[in-house]
Amino acid sequence: MERGISTSMWQKNSLYAILLISVAAGGYGILSTAWQSGCCEFLAQTTISHGEKQVQKMLVDRPNMAKYTALNGEIKAITPQDAIWQWAAKNYNTTIYESRINWDKGELIDKPSHYIAENTSPQHGQSGSIRIRPAIMNADGKLEVLSFEMLWNACIFELINIRNAEKSLAIYSQALTGEINRAQFVRQYQLAEYQSLVKLKQFYQDVWLPWATAHKFASNPELWEQSLPASYEEWIRIRYGQNNAYKYFEDYYDRVIVPHLKHSSVGQEPQKAK
Repeated sequence: MERGISTSMWQKNSLYAILLISVAAGGYGILSTAWQSGCCEFLAQTTISHGEKQVQKMLVDRPNMAKYTALNGEIKAITPQDAIWQWAAKNYNTTIYESRINWDKGELIDKPSHYIAENTSPQHGQSGSIRIRPAIMNADGKLEVLSFEMLWNACIFELINIRNAEKSLAIYSQALTGEINRAQFVRQYQLAEYQSLVKLKQFYQDVWLPWATAHKFASNPELWEQSLPASYEEWIRIRYGQNNAYKYFEDYYDRVIVPHLKHSSVGQEPQKAK
């Protein structure tokens, strides 16, 4: 058999060339329109993995994730050879409840302004998704475009956290049947969140820092929870009340679980844990 580049490899490299040209140009403009109208269909016809397709789409929709500035001031593009690309592609390939995880370019218009990203858990027959805001409102009330590292940090955390889907469903089901009360419901969700932060911290040490060192990128360790307390109890003592995001679980219980309990055979919320 004649040796040479395979059709699938040619397709992948040609497709990625579009992204590289666009990044080098400093923007997406017409290429962005061409990508979204034609290249997404082309993506579906190639043999690259589902995860790789999601990463490619994500980098187009969030251009700041596609390029970074090295210590010498050189602007470089992320490629499929980068460890962070490969990790993201592998985790977008994860199957939960026999369903895929997709990139969703939609805005988080239904979430508070301090939310940078969120995941929607896969369900049987329904894909999960990752959404990331391109910008947030800063303390001065001005729109702040998120940096390369902040966007990747949000992506990695959500790809880690979405793996809690089965655990989250179990907690939710126990609350609906009255097996656990409000305090237990909140604690179990917060504990799952803490465990995801532990994994994010480890990701930095295993993947991000070696990549940043090799590519001469000045990383911010605090974005990656490098000062994360060693125990959940210490973490919640320090963090609870400082970040309104964790009040979400209490509000959700009051808004969704309590009405269900009142109208179900359970009749009332179980006695609060002491």
